[in-house]
Amino acid sequence: MKLLPIDLPSLFALALFSLCIAFFSAAAADHKEPCNYSDTVNITDGLRLKDGSYSFEGLLIPLNLTAAYSYKVVDGIQYRAPKHMRGCVCHLKSCITFCCPPKLHYNESLQNCSANEEHSYSRQMHIEVKFHTGIEDKVNINDKFIVRYEFGCKNKYVDLKNDRFWEWDLFEVKAINKSRTSAAILINTGMILIFIAVKDIRNSNYGEGLIFHLFSLTIALALLVYLYLKNPLYLTETACRNIGFLAYFFLMLSFLILNIISGSFWATFSQTTVHSWLLKLFYGLTIALAFILKYLVKTIQDSQIARHFKPGIVRLWGILLYVYLPIFLTTALSLFCIAKTYCNIHDLPNGVQTNPIMKKLDEARSPKR
Repeated sequence: MKLLPIDLPSLFALALFSLCIAFFSAAAADHKEPCNYSDTVNITDGLRLKDGSYSFEGLLIPLNLTAAYSYKVVDGIQYRAPKHMRGCVCHLKSCITFCCPPKLHYNESLQNCSANEEHSYSRQMHIEVKFHTGIEDKVNINDKFIVRYEFGCKNKYVDLKNDRFWEWDLFEVKAINKSRTSAAILINTGMILIFIAVKDIRNSNYGEGLIFHLFSLTIALALLVYLYLKNPLYLTETACRNIGFLAYFFLMLSFLILNIISGSFWATFSQTTVHSWLLKLFYGLTIALAFILKYLVKTIQDSQIARHFKPGIVRLWGILLYVYLPIFLTTALSLFCIAKTYCNIHDLPNGVQTNPIMKKLDEARSPKR
């Protein structure tokens, strides 16, 4: 392969873009706080050990997962609060949030938790959980969760007058691994730079498609990492929605581009000429289809459809219909093209080298650059 003479402006622009992705991903995290506030618990009453770690509710919280906080968040609103220690307990054990502490009831008129002698208190010790495998099971709250009461009562209290109050599901959520995703972003960025620098890859139809695929996938991952690391208090609902929909668009686009890549291989070994204008048309249609999927998901999210069928990673039908189904269909189409490519390679005359054929056909189809 011939190395492309270094085009400093292009490589510098792409490198600068890559650095921006890494910067925004890193800057999204608050370096003074080891994790999001929503993943913390007040551990002031815990036992501090000599090495700075805390013993709390049977858990050993390392020093790097603790910090002093001078604010609190109640019902999604941030308030000033006396300085206190909090730990990322929810990173070590699943947390569950209840409205009021034991022996207190939510007073709807006063909008707070207070003692109520008219109602007897009976603490519930078990809860039904729907795991990511789809299995439902009854678990002991104290065995499986760290119980929290300090996040407010908005939309968290049960109206006993409603005879259907018990019809709700608690889902086990598989969180995004920010370290692995950040590493994937850096690896993809490095691969993009290498592919652009190699002339034979950059000037081939499938190489060009691979660059676009990695670029779209990297943008999607960067947006997801940004949402995960960004303090939700500093994001409006509109901004959060738009970033999520944009990540969905680039994720779908990356998988749709795989069809163009596999189709290019099929065309190469079937000795079919794909003109440059036709390839550009395919890319245009692919981008349009990704926009249609994004618009469809946004429309369904804002519609009055049953919540079980709305998009969302915690809704089984939502993630199946709007994420896994499009990915499955595009992957199936790509596998079909790969299978046809294999059949064409198998039918080549004996002694014919595939690499020269690929190079010859690709050079004939690729525009001069």
